[in-house]
Order: sequence, then C-alpha cells, then structure tokens
Amino acid sequence: MHGLKPNLILIIQTAFLGDVILLTAALESIHQAYPKTQIDLVLKKGCERIFEHHPFVNKIYVWDKKNKYPSLFRLLLQLRKMKYDIVFNFHRHLNTGLMTWAARAKYKVGFSENPLSRLYTHKKDFENQTTKHLHETEKNFQLLPSLLNTVYQKPKLYPQNAPCVKKYQKQPYITVHPASAWETKRVPTEIWTGFIDSLPKDLQVYILASEREKPICQAILEKCQVHKTEIITKELTLLQVGALMKGALMNYTCDSAPAHIATAVNAPVCVIFCSTSPSQGFYPLSDTSYIAETPIALTCRPCGKHGHKKCPHTHFYCGKTLSTADLKDKTMRQIVF
Repeated sequence: MHGLKPNLILIIQTAFLGDVILLTAALESIHQAYPKTQIDLVLKKGCERIFEHHPFVNKIYVWDKKNKYPSLFRLLLQLRKMKYDIVFNFHRHLNTGLMTWAARAKYKVGFSENPLSRLYTHKKDFENQTTKHLHETEKNFQLLPSLLNTVYQKPKLYPQNAPCVKKYQKQPYITVHPASAWETKRVPTEIWTGFIDSLPKDLQVYILASEREKPICQAILEKCQVHKTEIITKELTLLQVGALMKGALMNYTCDSAPAHIATAVNAPVCVIFCSTSPSQGFYPLSDTSYIAETPIALTCRPCGKHGHKKCPHTHFYCGKTLSTADLKDKTMRQIVF
C-alpha cells in the first residue's frame, strides 16, 4: 500500500468547528506523505473559513446542514463525478458514509462506527479500550498508516497577521474566550471577573466571542474593575483570531473551538474544563499549555462529550468550584511584560 501515488485525495469531516480544526493534524500528515497530491475537503458550512489561504487545500465542498437534504443530494452528485484515489472519512454518521460511497474511490477509509463502514476498504475502531483516552487527533491518525507512510503531526492553521490584527497588538495582552454553545462548558461570570480584576492593572485584556455570544462578554465586562478590558466580536475572522492568540502572553478559554485554534497556531493557552474532562481527548497541544478544572472529584463529571444546556443535577459544581487563584497561579509566570 505504501507504494501508492494518488493524484486526488478527499477528506470528509462535517462535524463542529473544533473537530475540523483538529482534523488539520491528519491533513498535515497526509500532505507530508504526498506533498504533490491534490487534497479536497468536505466540510459543514461555516467551517470553510478557517482554510482561507491554506497552502495545500485545493477544493472545499460545503454541506449546508440548514438545507440538509437538498444540499446533501447536490453534494453527492458532485462527488460522483470525481475520480478520487482515496477517501478518508473522519466522521461517523450515515450521511458522510453516503458521501464516501458517492466518491467511488478505489480506497475508502473510515471508522467502523459509521453505519456504512461495510462499504469501506479499510476501517478502524474510533474508540475502544486501547484508544479511548487518546487525544482526538491520535484517534484520527489511526486511519492513516494503513495506506500512508507518514508520521503523526499536530493540528496547524495558517493565519495571516493582517493590519486589523496588528492594531490590537501594540501593547502586551491576553485573551479570554468565555463562551460556548453548551452552557455547562462555560466558566461562571464571577470567576472570570475575579480573575481579570486580579491581573496587573495595565495589562490589556481582550474578551473574544461571536456576535451571538456578545451578551456573555458584556456581562463579564460590566462587572470588571480593570479599565483596559475590551470586547472583540465580529471585527476579526476566525483565522485572524488565531493570529491574535498567537501573539498573546496567554489565552484563556473553555473547552471549545478557541482552545483548538490555540493548539493549531501553537499559542500559549490555558483551557478551563467544567462539565467535560481532558480525559475525553480534547486537551491542548500547544508547547505552552495549562489545564484548569475543579479540584473536587465529582462522580457526575464528565456528564457528556459536549456538556449540556443545563446541569443535569442543577448544582453545576464543576463550574462553581473552580478557583480564580488556581487559574492565576497556573499561568502567572507567562504574564510577564
């Protein structure tokens, strides 16, 4: 198999943004094995933004899940017309199994948990007793050695330090990313405000989130006493946020996409876990990285891969017992300016 010389490779991952960012580790490994091969992607709509100016992604097919089945049908027809040599499907749902089938590649590689994995030529268990505590990127990497002579790579994005980023970098700064789609992943407001107020008064703090998440940031800002705190929302693209994080003294984020952006640009990061746990395989991989979590051994934690809208037990101890002092003590040596 290692004598293959494919002309076209298709990679499928239609999950959330964080999963796609972590997929870039496999993308780097595939490119390392076949640097001259054309690599195309199938992504959920919205995730394509992080591959702007990417040096070796050729074409991106976008699946609009809001227009789910018409968009899927059009995508299947597009893939049917291509002549891919290898398809790597890193997603485990039926619809991506259909995409893998439609591409008609000689080699179809994916996880056995996919309902259509019987159509694959090569498959692996995504998670079993041996792999369940591996990082998500290492679980993905399992699919590659069966066809590629390659080595594991870390996730990587290619942000450009545009003028709109540089204007925020004129003084030392940290970033705070307090939001998540799942409420039980969010650090309580009072912990963020206590932490920010404990920082040096002349340190610039940028609170980052999407426009939809702005009320969460505003609630923190209104309670902070530090005057050099600013909210940044729609001013920067996702890749530009990566450039901003790379230049920060430290980045603080819950277990969400910004944590993976930090990993993919090798930015210093502290990831705070509430309802989820590092043992689930989404811990940071930056050269300088820290993890903060409750010191209490809670039998209810983790309560799910993505957390919940509300704490299933109503107490939310995994968030409320986080320590501002512990968060600061872990990373303060990085905040020297």
